[in-house]
Amino acid sequence: MPTEELETLQKLIELGWGSNDPSFRQVFASRFLPDAGLDAIHAFNDMMPLTASAKTAARIHRTNGLIDVREQAARVKCPTLVLHARGDLSIPFEEGRLVADSSPARDSCPSRPTTT
Repeated sequence: MPTEELETLQKLIELGWGSNDPSFRQVFASRFLPDAGLDAIHAFNDMMPLTASAKTAARIHRTNGLIDVREQAARVKCPTLVLHARGDLSIPFEEGRLVADSSPARDSCPSRPTTT
């Protein structure tokens, strides 16, 4: 993800995560649940500020871009299932594939979009 986009999303978290105005969080709901209906989007919007403070959410967002678990995944000995949703606009599908491919005892199951 381009640096400018990451910085913009970071600023949205800092400004709007804990706000009563859900429009800031709508950006994230749309990224995580791109094909969701309005009820699911509203529920996700309502849930976000309950899961973490704006400060914590901003720290998690900033840190997620720095984490590389491929080396640790290569040391996993037990069977591993990696699930990653296609269409996730926050974390590209190929990033999930990289993690799955790093684990020697893996099985991966890409999700298939549902049609309604």
